[in-house]
Amino acid sequence: MYRFVLWGILPILLLPACQVSSPSSTQDTLLGKIDSLLQTYHEQNAFNGTVVVLDSGKVLYQKALGLAQKEPDEALTMESVFYLGSLAKQFTAMAVMLLQYEEKLDYDRSIRTYLPELPPLCDSITPRHMLTHTSGLWDYYGLGAYKDGFRNEDVWNLVQEMDSLEFAPGTQYSYSNTAYVLLSMLVEKLSGQTFGEYLKEHIFDPLEMNSSVVFDLTEPDIANRVTGYTSEGNPDDYKAFTTGGGGIFSNIPDLLKWEASLYSNSYFPQTVIQDAYQPYQLTDTSFSYYGFGWRIDEENGNIVQHSGSLAGFRTFMYRDIDRQLVVILLSNFTNDVGELTEQVVELVR
Repeated sequence: MYRFVLWGILPILLLPACQVSSPSSTQDTLLGKIDSLLQTYHEQNAFNGTVVVLDSGKVLYQKALGLAQKEPDEALTMESVFYLGSLAKQFTAMAVMLLQYEEKLDYDRSIRTYLPELPPLCDSITPRHMLTHTSGLWDYYGLGAYKDGFRNEDVWNLVQEMDSLEFAPGTQYSYSNTAYVLLSMLVEKLSGQTFGEYLKEHIFDPLEMNSSVVFDLTEPDIANRVTGYTSEGNPDDYKAFTTGGGGIFSNIPDLLKWEASLYSNSYFPQTVIQDAYQPYQLTDTSFSYYGFGWRIDEENGNIVQHSGSLAGFRTFMYRDIDRQLVVILLSNFTNDVGELTEQVVELVR
């Protein structure tokens, strides 16, 4: 799909909805098309949420459509805070990358070097395998283990009970939330902090992502938190406590601060960030196009993206790094937003 390069960090200010940075008839037409597309989806109950579009690093379009909660009705705003689903994996990956940069771990050593309590079948699994979904660890969703109230401890116990891997590490790609939960536990072991404390100290606070929260067993209060719903309007809120594979709540303004930080050495060394955008070479010499927390476009390695999906939340983040074209959709309805994101991207292109 597309691609990216790292620029000096610039402050990103949210503009009033649909405002343009340099008005022109062509741009007005583009904004009208984007707005019409989103309105159509919204009217068909296919999108209820917030959206922002950046082009050349500047806000082109932003809007909040629909309700944050029902009974009583509360309208969404750009400050509304959503459960991110698997968009959280990019933050988990960054935490691991920062620990590697500090020489507290090696991507290619056995995970049991750091978490020796894991069973022997994990001997040949490395943090790199886990980051790229090539570990062979069975995904707990695929095993039907997920339930309301699911915790990291439940994932840990599930791994302890495994008598085999899905495949030999490094030989295949298979998406594994299990691996990312274990990565968050790795961060805790090496940092001596909870995962939430680590992200707050090393990512959220430095970037002034004041609305971003790791939701764990402490059940922190979340200001402006929206409720998840099915597309039919029935409550379907997030009710788990796992971290690493998901577990983060955030909003558009905070995600724009995060996005801007990825273009500068001011926060995260570029040598660290570039590792996230590398395809993984499997043992048969073919490539898997999932880096560290990002899916990589096979034709244009400078385009990365990720989706999130759990309970009544659907999210998507698309980044063309060369052009600094970014589309972020956060929805509290169960309808998939991937196709809508693609349509917005094509309109801007």
